[in-house]
Amino acid sequence: SNGGILADGVQTGNSGDGSWPQARLWILLDGSFITPEYAISPSEIEPIFAYSGVGPVTSDHYSYAFLNYEKTGGVQTDSRTGEQTYALDPSTVGRAAEWQQTLNPQAIVLSDRNTGIDGTHGVNSIHSESPGSWTGSVLWNDNHVSFETTQFFQTQYGSNALNMNDNIFEDDGTGGYDALMDHD
Repeated sequence: SNGGILADGVQTGNSGDGSWPQARLWILLDGSFITPEYAISPSEIEPIFAYSGVGPVTSDHYSYAFLNYEKTGGVQTDSRTGEQTYALDPSTVGRAAEWQQTLNPQAIVLSDRNTGIDGTHGVNSIHSESPGSWTGSVLWNDNHVSFETTQFFQTQYGSNALNMNDNIFEDDGTGGYDALMDHD
């Protein structure tokens, strides 16, 4: 709930520590925040194996890309609750700040995945007619969802400056300044 990445030893199934998309999905499924059918887009052409509740959640089990952020490896302890979480990589702090309740209308936290090769020239989606174009839904951090016809957006993460032409599937090297949607 506070956006922290769970420390080692905290149960996240076989899906990692919370920094990986599949770990965050596992936490949502295991906590009954969503049901398995929400993990698979109704538009998927190829069938995806449904989450069974047993075994790992892998990128073969879901249709969406999650906002990327990474841990540094150092563990921090909340003085009030004793909860242990990983410290965040300083280059991704802006993005990680959005993986909690901030109501930021300029931060994308979830999208339909890129089914092509990451980057500007290799995008594709389950909604696209031809390779090289991405069309899909994006979930913004103020809880609105929009259907878009491009992977380029005006975004802002944390207290970073406004990014006017942000490709959500490509890291522009500025770390937490830009969106980076990760599927696997």
